[in-house]
Amino acid sequence: MFDESDDVPRFNGVTPTFPPGPQILGASERFDLSRQVDVIVNEVSQSVIDAYNETNQDDWASFAAIDFPNDPLESNDDSNRFGEEGPYSGTIAAGTDNDMPDFAVGNNIGGLLDEVSIDLNFREFARINIGDKWYAASDPFGVTVEWRMIRLSNVGGGTSWRDAGGRAYLTE
Repeated sequence: MFDESDDVPRFNGVTPTFPPGPQILGASERFDLSRQVDVIVNEVSQSVIDAYNETNQDDWASFAAIDFPNDPLESNDDSNRFGEEGPYSGTIAAGTDNDMPDFAVGNNIGGLLDEVSIDLNFREFARINIGDKWYAASDPFGVTVEWRMIRLSNVGGGTSWRDAGGRAYLTE
C-alpha cells in the first residue's frame, strides 16, 4: 500500500527568518499564505476623505497610493493569520485562507448622495521558508474587489451607506 505521508516535506514550525517586507506583515511559520494589494481610487467625496483623515492612523493620500510591491514574495496586505491553514493542518497537503478583503465607511461619515468608488486588486500567493531564504510556493492569482457605495436616505430618517453596484471577480 502506498503511504503519501512520507512524500510531504515538513516545512511546518516557526520560521527563523522574516519574509521580504515589513515585519508586522511577516509570516510566523515556514509556510505562509499571503497577499499583495494595489488600491485604485476612482471617486471619493471630500467629506469622506476628511473623516478618514480624522479617524485613521494613516492619511487618505497614503491609503490611495498603495501599489503592488516590486518583490513578488513581499506582502503588503496580510497583517493577521485569520482562517489561515497551512499544508499540515489536515489529512492532505493543502493550504487555505479565508482572510476576506474589507473596506468600511462608517455611517457617521459623509452626507446624502456622497459616493465611494475604489478598486482593490489582490495577488494571493503561497511562500515557503527554506533555511534563511523565502521562495514562491505558488503562482499568484488575482482577485479584484470593486467597492461602489452611495449614501442614501433611510426610511424613517437618517442616511446610510448602500451598495451601488460593487462586485468581486478573479483576474489573471
